[in-house]
Amino acid sequence: MRDVLEEELAARLRNLGAEMPVELEPPADLETRVARAKKSARGRRSVAVLAIAAVFFVVVAFGTVLDGRTGDVAPVAVAPVNDPLPKGTVMLGAKGRYVTARDASGKVLATMVTTTHGNVLDAQVTADHKTIFYRVTDPTSPCDKIARADINGRTSQFVARGDTFAISPDGTRLAVSGYGDLASRSCSRAGAGTVAVLDFTNDSTTAKSGAVYDSLVWDNDVLVARACTGSDCGRVVAWHALWNEEQLLANTAQLIARGSRGIYRVDPPRYSGGPWTVNVTPGDLTASPVRLAEIASGWTISGVVPTDADVFVSATAPGQTTPALYRVVDGSLEFVRATDIGAASPVFPIP
Repeated sequence: MRDVLEEELAARLRNLGAEMPVELEPPADLETRVARAKKSARGRRSVAVLAIAAVFFVVVAFGTVLDGRTGDVAPVAVAPVNDPLPKGTVMLGAKGRYVTARDASGKVLATMVTTTHGNVLDAQVTADHKTIFYRVTDPTSPCDKIARADINGRTSQFVARGDTFAISPDGTRLAVSGYGDLASRSCSRAGAGTVAVLDFTNDSTTAKSGAVYDSLVWDNDVLVARACTGSDCGRVVAWHALWNEEQLLANTAQLIARGSRGIYRVDPPRYSGGPWTVNVTPGDLTASPVRLAEIASGWTISGVVPTDADVFVSATAPGQTTPALYRVVDGSLEFVRATDIGAASPVFPIP
């Protein structure tokens, strides 16, 4: 018959299993650790309980738990202060309740954020790896919540509302797009589109009414976006918030992302049966794009992640129903991992 301590241990194991994402494998010697801890507990019960908790906590030491029902500060479990992200991290994946750190093989290295309510739709990390911004669904609101997880500061809080966002690499400016008075952190389901830039250094806001952007990335001080007119989305524009001016960069694009070489685009087929193309505009936004790959029209491209290691693409092959992770090699796609990592964003080395 189990004693009280063993019942508590079993409960802890069940709870931990319910919270961990499927791809995050436990340590190989987990059962040995538990058995050793149980044996030691018979002699020193109170000390052993704390020791066991510490053993398990290492697995999720990077996780931020954020309760989606409130806007209050929530506790954060942190990694070592030198770099909150695990060694080898090249991208973040956002799917379901989790934001995960992944390596160049697509493997989960750590769970960085776990939400208790709502699904994570997008996540981005600042250049110093200390802060993760992410967008989470909110069934009580006409739009999503955008949260900031300060890993080293051990806090997490909601900072804005919107349908899409982009954080500047230094973490000082948050661009959000959607409907309603986003500058005042409120939103609506429809109406005049708005893009707002929140400056955390002086608590100021710059807003542009009448604009609907469904993708946003920063390029230095310029906001690059995929603009929509009604249901027609695809124009790539550069918005200079300082002058409130919009500059057309491309007439059509399916996806955009920022990499160390410039702004990356995935363009849809231009004619029936034509290929998808992956392009990068290096340096100056007005430069001619460089084609990196062509992908047959039967594929579905759902994400592009330009890391310093490789340019990755999340794509669904013909005849398949779920996307997998590929890398761009010599103008085509090379299979990496059969996993749907969700919305992914690149992670660059700390400057």
